Amino acid sequence: MGQNCDLTLSGNVVDAHSRQELEDVTIYCTELKKTSLSTSAGDFQFTNVCPGDYHIELNSFGYRPISVYLNIQKDTSLIFQLHSISELINEVELHEEHEVSVTQSSLTLSKNEVDELGSKGLAQAIEGLSGVSSLSNGDGIAKPVIHGLWGNRVSIINNGIAQSGQQWGTDHAPEIDPFVADQISILKGASALAYGGNSLGGVVLIEQSLIPDDPHLHGNISYTFQSNGLGNTLNTSLEQAKNWGRFRINITGKIIGDRKSPYYFLTNTGNRESNTALSYQKQVNSQYLHRVYYSLYNTEIGILRGSHISNSTDLESALSRDEPFFTQDYFSYTIEAPKQRVQHHLVKYRGDWRFNDHHILQFKYGGQWNNRNEFDVRRNGRSDSPALSLLQINQFFELKDISIVNEQWLIESGLQYTYVDNSNDNGTTGRMPLIPDYQSHKTSAFAIFKNTYDKWAFEFGGRADYKDLFVLAISQTVPREIEKHQHYFLNYSLSGGLSYLFNKNLNLKLDLGYVQRQPEVNELYSSGLHQGLASVEYGNPNLIAENSFKALLELEGSLFQNGTFQVVGYYQNIQDYIYLKPTGTYEITISGSFPVFIYDQTNAVLYGSDISLAHNFGQHFQTILQASFLKGNDISDNIPLIFMPANNGLLKLVYGTDDGQKWRNTRFGLSGKYVAKQNHLNADQDFALPPDAYFLLGAEARTETNLGKNKLGLSLSADNLLNTVYRDYLNRQRYFADDLGINIQLRIGYYF
Repeated sequence: MGQNCDLTLSGNVVDAHSRQELEDVTIYCTELKKTSLSTSAGDFQFTNVCPGDYHIELNSFGYRPISVYLNIQKDTSLIFQLHSISELINEVELHEEHEVSVTQSSLTLSKNEVDELGSKGLAQAIEGLSGVSSLSNGDGIAKPVIHGLWGNRVSIINNGIAQSGQQWGTDHAPEIDPFVADQISILKGASALAYGGNSLGGVVLIEQSLIPDDPHLHGNISYTFQSNGLGNTLNTSLEQAKNWGRFRINITGKIIGDRKSPYYFLTNTGNRESNTALSYQKQVNSQYLHRVYYSLYNTEIGILRGSHISNSTDLESALSRDEPFFTQDYFSYTIEAPKQRVQHHLVKYRGDWRFNDHHILQFKYGGQWNNRNEFDVRRNGRSDSPALSLLQINQFFELKDISIVNEQWLIESGLQYTYVDNSNDNGTTGRMPLIPDYQSHKTSAFAIFKNTYDKWAFEFGGRADYKDLFVLAISQTVPREIEKHQHYFLNYSLSGGLSYLFNKNLNLKLDLGYVQRQPEVNELYSSGLHQGLASVEYGNPNLIAENSFKALLELEGSLFQNGTFQVVGYYQNIQDYIYLKPTGTYEITISGSFPVFIYDQTNAVLYGSDISLAHNFGQHFQTILQASFLKGNDISDNIPLIFMPANNGLLKLVYGTDDGQKWRNTRFGLSGKYVAKQNHLNADQDFALPPDAYFLLGAEARTETNLGKNKLGLSLSADNLLNTVYRDYLNRQRYFADDLGINIQLRIGYYF
């Protein structure tokens, strides 16, 4: 008699730490020469299996590949647990978006880490990861920097939608509430083709996990207090599965007053936030999954009063003062001009149609509405009228196909269309706009090919973007006239990546990317006073596209069976690099005298390395070491690039106790962060010399306890514990004031 080949091999794939089901894990059976993708519930299946011996390989981004031997004589169902490659450094949970690759260099903040750091804002939450820093205009305004690049060169993906707002200024923080994320991932390579054509520096992924199929109401309420600024943050998250679908609600409220340097108040640096996020998920059947997401981000941010000066003499004096002008000797929650008021709406729909285990079709829509108002100190009681008022509307459509071809090739391909309408309310401001009115249409296509063979994993892909930009600019000469400008850009991007698994403890990755980036409107047509930065900026309509090549090599794995390591080296060459160049002159405006910057181009090279080490000593002690080294050079003029992060290092010492009957997950930690002086800079390249090196001491303590069937989490932490006086090179307020003094943070979280 012949063999009975009607057996079924099935299983479920989960995260080894969180036990969360993992979607889109690649499961390959060597003997069957077949590949399956896990569903949103983590399930997979092989049919028509004969009795015998089989080898199963499982691969997913951010997780250690595993191989399993099976002897199958009957229908078999198993549970597979995947472990994070860097599990001692970061606890990895679930990636919603499938297009992330195992060949890319990445770092991740888990949900627990996001909850602990969320009150600080997005950029400050992730700047503790190696190779990541923040460019700021005070504590309340910051944006992420990856390998020296930021702004338009770093894509921020909020729940699968590229963040669209006024991303062009150093004083414009991403309009995202970190508390909505179940994980935040940093992709350092230049090969993230599915996320847009501008990712020269990297990608920040703000991700939500699938809502679990649990009929009970679950969630958490957390309160955070910070001593510096007497800040209060309240966050509530609820989720539940009903017959009509699954839902999640997230609400955040924040109020922070004047921050304080070690010896004086930073007057007018408070901020307020009121944010809401709603998620809905409906699994119609095994084939159709629908997801709807809406978020509202609403904030008001004060800007250091002493950064806005009325004349050249006072400006030069302010740059040399130990204490900024207009400093009050008392604390206040009051926010006055200069300030920002920003409101951002995001609506997203994603539909997944799973035809079979080899074919998924996705449709995605994202709509964004961004209203930015900036207020300056104005005469005749007009400070309550915005000096800049911008409204940007963004519409995004994507159709993506994910297929397994010939049982081996995983192919992702897609078409995208983006429409942007940006307009000024000049009647309200009474001033010439800094950024002109414009409209843009961008059509994009991409394809990514992935495969694995034995210990090898590789991918390659390409992307094309065609953009039509129409601008209504106001002439810089008198008499003022409306000038119409039309630009057409056709950009290409190519990428390739390799990964080789030497053994279960050692993995080597190579990532190569070529990216073209067209100049943005601010770089082409800025004209006038930029209130948030207290500077005058002029664009250059003759700018051409940047051409970037980046190579990144990474070695990661286990360390002496008691730790993990990740070492990254990278080199990036950018032809026609666009940058904001200080002229060394001042311009007198109706609001005062301000330094002048112009957009210019050069050829640039950036190179450096990131190091992350974690090691356990016994069952209770752990050390974590991180270091980042970076140099950026203008190779056309043979001078350093300005606004590059200084070399830095971080050392953490952590002690964890054994779990008892009452308290668990208890740990105590000390951290020391050293930031070197940015010596790689010519003295005449900036208005002030780079600040000195500094060292900051931090401490933390956290624990959990049961309250009946629920859980209470407590944490206490301190930043700049020694109240060190310092100024950070990437903080634009360093021209006028010291950075923050000691800040003690208390967090209480109730989970049910």
